[in-house]
Amino acid sequence: MMVSEMTTQKDLGKDAYSRFVYEYDELGNLEVIDEYRNEELKTHKEVIYDKSTLLMKALLDQEVNSNFITITKFSYVFFD
Repeated sequence: MMVSEMTTQKDLGKDAYSRFVYEYDELGNLEVIDEYRNEELKTHKEVIYDKSTLLMKALLDQEVNSNFITITKFSYVFFD
C-alpha cells in the first residue's frame, strides 16, 4: 500500500489547515481519502473498484462526526 499526503492552509494568518491522506493499492489505484481539519478526522472516503474491469464501482463518503454515509454508484456505457 502506498500513502501520500497534502496539507492546505487557506489563510496563513490563522492556524486552521486541512490535511488529506491518500492510500493507494499495489496497482496505484486510489482506495482511501481521509480529510483532517486541524488533525481531527472529518471525512473518510473509500473508492470501490469492479475486480474484473478495475473501473470505479462506487464511492463511499462518510462524515465522521455524524456517521452519515453517502454512496455514489457508477455505471458505464461503451460505444463501438
